[in-house]
Amino acid sequence: MMKALLFTAIIIVSTLLACSVSAADPCRDDPFCTKAQNSRFDSPNRFIFVGAYPGDELLIYPFMKDHCSENTNYCAMIIATQGKSGCKSESESASSCGEQRTLELRASAEYLNADVWHYDLPDSQAIIPHTLEQTRSTYQYIVQTSGLLDLSHYFENLFTKLQLSSDKPIVIISLNPFRGSISQSGDNVARVLDESVDRAVEKLQQSGHAISYLYANSSIKKSWGNAINKDNDASFSCRNGNAHLLATHTEMTNFEVFKHGFYGIYPSQIFHNGAIDNNSDHYQFCLEHAKKYFSTKPNEKIVGFALNEPSHISEVASFSNAFAFTPKDLNDVTRYLNRNTHNLIPVIEIGRFLFDETTHSFRELDVTPLAQAITASDYQGPILFLVDEPLWRLRLSCLNQNPTACTEITDKYTRTLDIFRKIGAELRKALPGSGMLHIEAFAELIYQKNSNPSDNVILLDDVEYLGYDCYGSFDQCGMTDISNIFSDTNNTTNIASLSIVESFSNAYPDNLIPYKITDSNVINFLLKELGLKNLPFLKVFQKLPFLFDSDHKLNLVCDSSNSECIIAGATSENTITSSMPQSVYIDWIRNAVLSMETVHPIGRKIFLVPGTFQNFYHFPSENQTIDQINAFAQVFDSSPLFGGMGGFIWGDLQEGPIPFIGARSLFNVRLAIADIFREYIEAKKVFATKTEFHPAMSLVGAIGARGSFQQLTTYGATQGDIYFQSAGMDSCSLKIGDHLQQVLTINQLNYIPIPILTTPLDIEAICLKRQRIFSKKMQFVN
Repeated sequence: MMKALLFTAIIIVSTLLACSVSAADPCRDDPFCTKAQNSRFDSPNRFIFVGAYPGDELLIYPFMKDHCSENTNYCAMIIATQGKSGCKSESESASSCGEQRTLELRASAEYLNADVWHYDLPDSQAIIPHTLEQTRSTYQYIVQTSGLLDLSHYFENLFTKLQLSSDKPIVIISLNPFRGSISQSGDNVARVLDESVDRAVEKLQQSGHAISYLYANSSIKKSWGNAINKDNDASFSCRNGNAHLLATHTEMTNFEVFKHGFYGIYPSQIFHNGAIDNNSDHYQFCLEHAKKYFSTKPNEKIVGFALNEPSHISEVASFSNAFAFTPKDLNDVTRYLNRNTHNLIPVIEIGRFLFDETTHSFRELDVTPLAQAITASDYQGPILFLVDEPLWRLRLSCLNQNPTACTEITDKYTRTLDIFRKIGAELRKALPGSGMLHIEAFAELIYQKNSNPSDNVILLDDVEYLGYDCYGSFDQCGMTDISNIFSDTNNTTNIASLSIVESFSNAYPDNLIPYKITDSNVINFLLKELGLKNLPFLKVFQKLPFLFDSDHKLNLVCDSSNSECIIAGATSENTITSSMPQSVYIDWIRNAVLSMETVHPIGRKIFLVPGTFQNFYHFPSENQTIDQINAFAQVFDSSPLFGGMGGFIWGDLQEGPIPFIGARSLFNVRLAIADIFREYIEAKKVFATKTEFHPAMSLVGAIGARGSFQQLTTYGATQGDIYFQSAGMDSCSLKIGDHLQQVLTINQLNYIPIPILTTPLDIEAICLKRQRIFSKKMQFVN
């Protein structure tokens, strides 16, 4: 059955290639085209509808009925399949259903005064398995066997013939493949056609053709789709159902034209299992741009925080218009969005859903499951999709001797850039009004600049927001030295505290921050302990001595998801141990953004990521955090080119052996950044001018320069430390083991040494806020 369909399809496409070579009306000599009686090919304007099934054109009936009868317009339809499984009678055979739908399509084309190319290619139900990948490969096989490279070349050739000359305007109209038609929703054939039409239109536009691509975005009962554009203007041309046609047949309303097509022309269709609403006021027939980017208005800036708990959304809502999160799975996406009752713009990290754990590289996957997780939530509004440090991840894979990743770097990330172009396009179609954000690691930027100093840094080139992250002083930021984490190199068991592994157990680790160790005694100690433990990657040291750079520094990268670190080496010509002012990184991003905008303007903006935390290394004090935030704020306010600023991070975070106390527990930090962010969301009148912060607290147990929020292994250490921060509490106290509670100072850092540490030792901090009790616990264990 399938082979017969493919054979028939191949003959169809081959015949098309042989017949549509004339510079005259291509429909007259083509056996697959039916000419409308009053169609005039010499009309200057052209409207071409591309659909998967007969009846898809119903959603633009008012437009076509109005304009296709005008002398200045020529209209045509290209319908790929007969839709043999789309009749409402279950007893009707596929062949008779296809014949019936073909007759209905011809009647539709005559009613609209449009030529119609109609083929008998396999529909979604005929392709087994019913997957997007199988549909792509099936159609690719058909066109390649017929002598074409791919389906887009067919559309490119036919659109060129239908246009007559490149200066004659031609408009291609289709259905949004994720919203579908009346009878289909998210159909795979529609997806494949849309991908091919999109590529064909883009190539013709690049070669100077006056061609545009639009989607029919009509709504019934005001329930068509649940994603809206950020500016609430996704459609640029809309007609209400009760309004009359504008150019021809002005005695008819738009709804009357649609209703005639629904009942009078397509009575056999499967969608007639249910009746339509006869209230014309409930209908709107719209056209929208097929490729619409997230709106990056000069006078509107995005501000918010990275969150690691959905309950924190309400805590930042009064001084943010966005929030970012890294979902663990698709259920987590829905969970966060359902908590977004304040309608902040969600910024969703999606790299993990596109990462191939086998090759340690990115791949093109179907975005439908992600889109479904979003539409299943209660949230309706714009979304930004974050790709966090994708090039840095590939760089780390290469440093760990992954040949696929190394090849991709040599090729200047060509494949990765192409994958994210396609992913971004698919997401914008699935969720109109959405956009993309790329944040790259400062270490990756340094690598690139060391290799090619005169070139712009490579970033994803079809995203609306671009930025980088580097945590530390604004005047000098780079890799942080953590040599002092090994305060006692005589303790041979202390190596275990670093959790050095050959490779991360999590295939897509979170927040990959690089560190360095410069103390030669510590480095020699580490090598000795690694040798004693006979860790597998010790062989890498023996074979590749350049894992140390020319200054004999050991480079590490740690993962916050499960507190692991790997050794990431650097050659002398590609060192990542450099530090430099944040302004240098910003200039690198700025130059890349301006260059991209010159070639392909989409309104790109720079996104800044200040650190909003306190830890042992990057920001030992709140004042240092605030100084860096204020410096970023000055940059943010200096130009409309800076379109977003996201604080990292709001809640607490464990990064390898290093705890990060987030802004929610830092009294002065959260006040400072809330005042800055509030300036950019003054239009949000639903909140009081005075922010009511949620009370918060953080408890850290430490040994030297390593610590934990929950449990810390001593590895024989006999002394320890406790650090405590609170914000907005009335009073706090600390209990160490069986000792009496001691009073803590609120709204500032408390340091409590433990001169004699015996394990296990339980630590508990207790705070009161308006008679409500808050508690945090941690434990020292051996």
